[in-house]
Amino acid sequence: MHHYKFFLTLLIFAFTYVPNALAVGEYNEDTQAIVDRIRDISEKGRKERAADRWLLRSLDELVAQYEWPWRNELLFEDFSDGDFTKEPGWKVINGEFWVDVRLGLRSRIHAREYERYRDEEVEEKPDSSRKDEQDIGSALLGALLSEALQSKKREEPKEVSRKQQQRQKASLAEIHLPLKTPPAFAFHSEFSAHNAPSESGRLQFALYQSHQGDFGYILAINTGDNPSLQLFQRFRGRSMLIETVKLADLNDGQPHELEWRMTDYGDIELLVDQQSLLRSRDRGFSKGFSQLAIINKGGDFGVRSIQLQGGSQ
Repeated sequence: MHHYKFFLTLLIFAFTYVPNALAVGEYNEDTQAIVDRIRDISEKGRKERAADRWLLRSLDELVAQYEWPWRNELLFEDFSDGDFTKEPGWKVINGEFWVDVRLGLRSRIHAREYERYRDEEVEEKPDSSRKDEQDIGSALLGALLSEALQSKKREEPKEVSRKQQQRQKASLAEIHLPLKTPPAFAFHSEFSAHNAPSESGRLQFALYQSHQGDFGYILAINTGDNPSLQLFQRFRGRSMLIETVKLADLNDGQPHELEWRMTDYGDIELLVDQQSLLRSRDRGFSKGFSQLAIINKGGDFGVRSIQLQGGSQ
């Protein structure tokens, strides 16, 4: 038993005080093999009562620090084949997209349209505690009953003028990819912004539970005079702000990295250029997602690559 304690103490010392012993914040197969081994040793020590509590707690902290829970590769797309409609097959929902050999998937929306129509549907997220998806289902049922009482008011569909349709089409560019994604995921993208100095821009990445985009999460990158990173929850077609954080302006035409990580427990971390900018928690969706979306709500953007990894669920 004393030899076991000595081994655990030596292990903790090695990976706590030896610089660069393990890689933090990124997936590495060798690193995760060591993490798995540490977890096995911790579980064995706990089961056989062969170590003190502080040793086992220290091992658990090591596992939590270096663990990368998103090990299932769901998508890697760099648009290098020049055709975004095949393997994987993206579908353009609105606007226009094309592949630039140097910058990846491109789209451009006139800034005036963006300024006019952005965020019309956004609401502030209430401060009260978030409910699980079962509660969301109850709220949805209540909303449906309420809508049924007003059905007479909507028996005749409203006609949308051609001018309104053209205006809506010009206000954004949106493209979807059917992709089954668990509630725990790690999203990574390399993108660039190419707007004029006086123009603002807004690029969004979203994970939806259906192609309609009524339920899910939206991550928005705002460039221009007030650059920011915003995370929204999408519920019944309306967007509620979860968190927002200020950014340095990324409208410099250079490639930037965006990372969006979410655990099974609803813990969220957002990083830009490998710098952690936001940590939050949201447990709005427990059943995962089925659509990945890229949305240009104003500006000139290129998306060079997208990588999506899922958790164990």
